Amino acid sequence: MPPHPVSLNDRCERRSELLSRPSLGLLGLFFLAYVSAAGFTKLVAIVPGTGISIWPASGLYIATLILAPRRTWPWWISAAVLAETAGNLLWFHNTVAVATLFCLGNALEAITGAALMRRFSKGPPRLETLREVLTLVALAAGVAPVVTATIGGATLAWVEGQSFTSAWLLLWIGDATGVLIVTPLALVLLQNWRERAALSKARTIEASVLGLVLIGVAILAVSHQLPFAYIIMPPLLWAAVRFEFKGAVVTLVILAAITTGFTVAGVSQFAGDPESLRHKQVMLQLFLVISALSALVVAAISRQHQMALSTLKAANNELENRVLERTATLRDSEARLREREHFLERVTEIMPGVLHVFDLQENRSVFINRTVGMLLGYEPADIAAMGSQIVPSLMHPDDLPRFEKHLARVRQLADGEVADFEMRMRDTSGNWHWFNNRDAVFLRDEAGKVRQLIGTAMDVTEQKRSETALRESENRMRLAKAELQSITDNIPDVIARFDRSLRHVFVSAAIERMTGMPPESHIGRTNRELGMPGALCDRWDGALNAAFETGEPQHLSFAFDMPGGEQRRLESRIVSEPALTGQTQTVLVIVRDVTTAWSTAEELARAKNAAESANAAKDQFLAVLSHELRTPLAPVRMAVSIWERRADVLPPEFLSDLTMIRRNVDLECRLIDDMLDLSRIARGKLELQLAPVDVHAELQHAVRTVDADAAEKQISLTFSPEAARCRINGDSARLQQVFWNLLKNAVKFTPVGGSVAVRTYDRPDGEVAVEVRDNGTGIEPELIGRIFDAFEQGGAGVTRQFGGLGLGLAISKVLAEMHGGTLTAQSDGKGRGATFTLTLKCAAPAITATPSTPIEASDVVAPHSPENPSILLVEDHKDTALVMRRLLRTFGYQVQMAHTVAEAIDLSRRHAFDLVISDLGLPDGTGYELMRQMSADRPTKAIALSGYGMEEDVREGIAAGFAAHLTKPINVEQLERTIRRIIGQEVSV
Repeated sequence: MPPHPVSLNDRCERRSELLSRPSLGLLGLFFLAYVSAAGFTKLVAIVPGTGISIWPASGLYIATLILAPRRTWPWWISAAVLAETAGNLLWFHNTVAVATLFCLGNALEAITGAALMRRFSKGPPRLETLREVLTLVALAAGVAPVVTATIGGATLAWVEGQSFTSAWLLLWIGDATGVLIVTPLALVLLQNWRERAALSKARTIEASVLGLVLIGVAILAVSHQLPFAYIIMPPLLWAAVRFEFKGAVVTLVILAAITTGFTVAGVSQFAGDPESLRHKQVMLQLFLVISALSALVVAAISRQHQMALSTLKAANNELENRVLERTATLRDSEARLREREHFLERVTEIMPGVLHVFDLQENRSVFINRTVGMLLGYEPADIAAMGSQIVPSLMHPDDLPRFEKHLARVRQLADGEVADFEMRMRDTSGNWHWFNNRDAVFLRDEAGKVRQLIGTAMDVTEQKRSETALRESENRMRLAKAELQSITDNIPDVIARFDRSLRHVFVSAAIERMTGMPPESHIGRTNRELGMPGALCDRWDGALNAAFETGEPQHLSFAFDMPGGEQRRLESRIVSEPALTGQTQTVLVIVRDVTTAWSTAEELARAKNAAESANAAKDQFLAVLSHELRTPLAPVRMAVSIWERRADVLPPEFLSDLTMIRRNVDLECRLIDDMLDLSRIARGKLELQLAPVDVHAELQHAVRTVDADAAEKQISLTFSPEAARCRINGDSARLQQVFWNLLKNAVKFTPVGGSVAVRTYDRPDGEVAVEVRDNGTGIEPELIGRIFDAFEQGGAGVTRQFGGLGLGLAISKVLAEMHGGTLTAQSDGKGRGATFTLTLKCAAPAITATPSTPIEASDVVAPHSPENPSILLVEDHKDTALVMRRLLRTFGYQVQMAHTVAEAIDLSRRHAFDLVISDLGLPDGTGYELMRQMSADRPTKAIALSGYGMEEDVREGIAAGFAAHLTKPINVEQLERTIRRIIGQEVSV
């Protein structure tokens, strides 16, 4: 046959095995042990001229190869070769040829012995069984030394002329002795060197006694003290039996050491004259072989016996454990069986359905659980008592024919099959319950026919109701869907839905009217695929993506060309539709044609602009009207003030005329202020200058203001400040206006000789109330609701009788609400008087108010200075200029006049004035321009005069550099205080 090809992998594996090397430490230790064993051989070689003796190295060699991996054998063999070479150089001094042949023989012997032992042993031999010991004796000690004996005997016969037969015998028995003694020792040391023998105290004593007996008997037997050397067998076998393999190995080593030692010393039974030494050598080695063989065999038998006892004990323990486990299993099975029975009982009792066994031949219930009581109200005993009448007694008559068919179907069932049946059963109250039965075969008779069935009956009454409700709901859903489809088909707005890929998933029928394309042509397509223009499509895609990403509604307005070419204005609203997962999957889009609304909005915007322009024109007209009305009143009021200051030189009738003139001028000014305030309120421009205000002080001042009017009509005017809390956060001037309106109305509508009562009192929640009560004309009940409307005074007759525009109450109510308060009216009817109540929120803890003392003209102290201050008066209205110059001179000031901006500039550059008082409307410019030019020359203190009283007029004057803005007709006391404040003089009170 051709040789089997060797693969590359096999070669690599073999190369890897050759390159596998043990540690150098182990190789060195093996080398030293081998050399030492060779030295021992030289030491005990007693046959002259042969050099043949016990060869312990063979036992070490074989044991090492037995335990070493096969891939490391080359390394161990190489170490053995080196060791034999060293031994030959140290002790034997053989020729190279002889040394080489002996080295070859020893290597082959070791390889043969190790291979045979590994071949016939299951795993590494531990010499714990008789089979392993006999394998060691027969193969390692019997067969393997034949190789060395043959090669060595032939070598000695060839080189040294020794007898091949005698040399072969000595070599074979010497190697066999070395194998029998050293190989077990080496195996013990190499396999168990990490283990520590744990001997009890008794075993330790026994081992010590055994050692002493063995040594003593060995010495006596070997040294001729005893007639027979084999008397050593009892202690040797004692060690083998009691301490097994380890004991046998140790005693064999001790015996070999004593025997060889005494023999070398020449005092043993195996030493003699030179003629008998060869025979003695053979007897010595036989003695050791027989001792080793006996000890090892007995140790193996003892070990097997112990192992058998251990196995028997283990088997007995296992059997006992199995019996115990079997017993426990039986107990557990019985317990589980009882638990299962209890479980089944509990299940049948607590299961939501009825569990029953029905006998088909006797037509009666054999078993039924207690659930029937919970569902129908019957106990199991009640069911059993019904006997064969159970079915007609409990089942609905309409279900009986179907039940008979069901029983016929059950009789045809195979084992494991189930038949379903729905029926109605009556409870103890007479109500019917729907049950779903699932029946199967439970018991058959001898003929194989179904005798009993077992089944469950679940109460599905609620399920039936739910199914009915579900069907009704589905019907309603279909109707609603049809209605919704009808709505979406007929609604003019386009309704559509888009998915995340921006494709249509739904679109209403209105799309066809808008694009000329049917709704189905849009499904699954994007706006871009439908031909929408690029720029508009980009806006649509951006809005859709924004709705998906943010979840916020998106709005889109755009122009769209209709199929007929008409361009329409469209608006769309895009809202997200979150799915059940929370992530938006679709968006809803509503597109509406807003062309008409767009046009309407543009028209409304134009109308709004026109209205705003008209309103601005109205405001401008009111401002101009105010200016034109106030300007003629200014010299009148100032002239009256001048004459009032000279009251001591005027006749009484002249003073009453002055009082009449002042009252009518003030009334005219109030009417102008009311019209301006109404305009401010309409435009939302009315502002408050908030500061801490004493309600009692302001109210007392208002009472003194109307005191003259009340006295003229002989009206009793009383003021009762009963409130403990009277300080608020408000606008003093506007509160004065509210109080004056209420008091003026009360005096106005109260007849001669009537009464007006003013009082304050505390209200809950930190409020103060101001009540003005009169016994005048009263208010009709139907007019109470609109008494605070502008231009409303209680009817045309009242307006004709009492006059006025009817703006005071409307403005007062707005001012009260701006202060966070309320103003209400109450009247019992015509001719029964009226009560107006103003409530205001207090801003500070209660204080005791003291009425303020007005500044009288006699209290004013003229300025004390070497030269009275100089004033430049700029006024184009000649009457106003002349009267005002005279008034200012009565205050003690030097006054020069100018009627134009140019004149004023010329005078200011030629004279330094302490104060400039200028009208804002001048023939050649404005007071703002005058102020800017004069301020450019030097710092100038100035007061603006104007008939324009809007807030923006005041702000513009202050911004231009005026220190104050006074509205015509000027209040003389206010003018005097303002002048003194600006030029740095004090008013002494």
